[in-house]
Amino acid sequence: QRQMCIRDSHAHADHMEGDALVKELVRIGEHDGEESIRANVWQFFDGAANLPVLIEPLLHAVNYDESDRVRSEAAETLANYADDPVVLEALQRLAENDSSLDVRRKVLRELRELDEHSK
Repeated sequence: QRQMCIRDSHAHADHMEGDALVKELVRIGEHDGEESIRANVWQFFDGAANLPVLIEPLLHAVNYDESDRVRSEAAETLANYADDPVVLEALQRLAENDSSLDVRRKVLRELRELDEHSK
């Protein structure tokens, strides 16, 4: 049911009326017991909108979530905010120190893409 809620929410991303939907999805992304649900929440926000309110929850996810998949999706979405020095530093630290090789590789790819777009 929660998976369907996320999919339905994605279909209505253009009509986000306010903070209520964002806050509820962030709450789910931070606290849901299912790894796939948390990962899908962060994936949902990738490129959906410029929502600086997501930075803190995304930073928390990349630093503290036990799931490699969640950290990976959160990092990919967080890369959209890499113009913030705190975010860029967190991504660089993640690329060097995450416990998962897959997460480190994904973050390195994101950082490379950011570097290419800045040229």
